[in-house]
Amino acid sequence: MEMIRVIINLISSEKLIIMKWLILCSSQSLNYATRCHECFGLVIIEAMACGTPVIAYNNGAISEIIENGKTGFYVSDGDWQGLSASIEKVKSISRKDCREIVEKKFSRDLMVDRYLNLYRQIIKNTDENRRNKKN
Repeated sequence: MEMIRVIINLISSEKLIIMKWLILCSSQSLNYATRCHECFGLVIIEAMACGTPVIAYNNGAISEIIENGKTGFYVSDGDWQGLSASIEKVKSISRKDCREIVEKKFSRDLMVDRYLNLYRQIIKNTDENRRNKKN
């Protein structure tokens, strides 16, 4: 009961974040059956960070985020039967594995390092292209 009082007293954006976290942490799975091609899929990472397995269509970056059979399941785009079968199998997924994979592959520090390396590579390539154009 005390936890509820604390949540009620938080400002609205904090309430929404906590409510989202509570829903994700208490869910059996996140069923992400969108047909749009996600470039990254932050909500998938958030769910897995809460230990919640994800079931999704394999489009966009899904297969780079979900380890099929370990952190959730992905099926061919439009495969409703595959989604249904995955829902039946999701209890076999370790919530601990979901959390650990996110910590290993998508931690804040790791993501920042990856972005910095990408920016350095872009700058290097741009500088090389400029030098080549002058010659």
